[in-house]
Amino acid sequence: MYKNILLSNIDIDTSHKNYRKLLMTNLGYLLAFCVYVMFSFTHIFMHDNLTAGLLELIFIVPALYGFFKLRSDKNIQKSAMLASYLLFTTILIVLFLFQFKECIVAWALLFPFVAMNLCGPKRGLRFIIVFNIIVYIGAYYFWTDTHLSFISFARFVTVSMIISTLVFFYEKSITSSFEKQEQLNASLIASIEEARELAITDALTGLYNKRHFDTILSEEFNRAKRADEPFILAIVDIDNFKPYNDTYGHDSGNNALEIVGKILNRQTSRSGDYAFRIGGEEFAVILQSRSSENVDNHFNDLRSKIEDKKIEHMNNKPYNLLTVSIGAVSVVNYEGLTVMDAYREADKNLYAMKDKGRNKVLVSKI
Repeated sequence: MYKNILLSNIDIDTSHKNYRKLLMTNLGYLLAFCVYVMFSFTHIFMHDNLTAGLLELIFIVPALYGFFKLRSDKNIQKSAMLASYLLFTTILIVLFLFQFKECIVAWALLFPFVAMNLCGPKRGLRFIIVFNIIVYIGAYYFWTDTHLSFISFARFVTVSMIISTLVFFYEKSITSSFEKQEQLNASLIASIEEARELAITDALTGLYNKRHFDTILSEEFNRAKRADEPFILAIVDIDNFKPYNDTYGHDSGNNALEIVGKILNRQTSRSGDYAFRIGGEEFAVILQSRSSENVDNHFNDLRSKIEDKKIEHMNNKPYNLLTVSIGAVSVVNYEGLTVMDAYREADKNLYAMKDKGRNKVLVSKI
């Protein structure tokens, strides 16, 4: 129950820096409301002081406004400032109404805690200094005009200054702790995201790896099926790659894989397109819906860009260059078809192009 009242239905974690501010803001509104109701009742019905009672009733309005405004807008910063001004005014009115009696002045010692919590160290300190100056002037005026001694006034000033100073440094340390915690959290999130990216990325080419391919393949197939859009899958294989490695060495082989990876990455830069390295020299591409003509052009352009790099490969006859063969499928009729059926169709097209002399593209529609 108290959470519904004090947390204003704002979903905020207890470790969040605004959690304390939210609690204090609501408590400030409720405290101001209760004080004004109590004092207005006392002045109107017990002391026949209608002016003071009506003045206090007027101040009930901003307390209720701030309380319910926070619940509707959920703007903690704005509500905290309003609560600070309200408590600032409330405590000063109480002090002047009761002419700074010693038992009432204790209310002034409450304000530094509230102001520092609601406004933060810097703004809160300025708020407290203005508040204390007004309180000191009022206390000095009323106390020196009565039997209270200057020593009592000096003691009050000393205690309030000590409390204000302690509260300032305490709040500053709390704020600093929250800032460090936020930095640690941000660093942790970045590390987790980096680890996740590494877990799904092929270290050599920078493309997604086989494990991520297995996940995305099913997800994209089902998404396209639900949206009744074509599902486009291609398998790209470097022609005669083993002889290339044997002839030019593994360093050259890795360099060739990186070049192909970069081209595939550029060719799948559109949102919803994916490129994967799914084997030693084998890659896969998943595209968002395109027309059949665009699919053919897209993969032929990809094949040409790799050939245009003119990487020597004397064992890849008759081209004598590093080339790729591509088998692709565009799924338009999903009835009775599984994602593995689509994969097998693309793989079959790839090997058909290998048998026809390599460095070719075949896209079929099923």
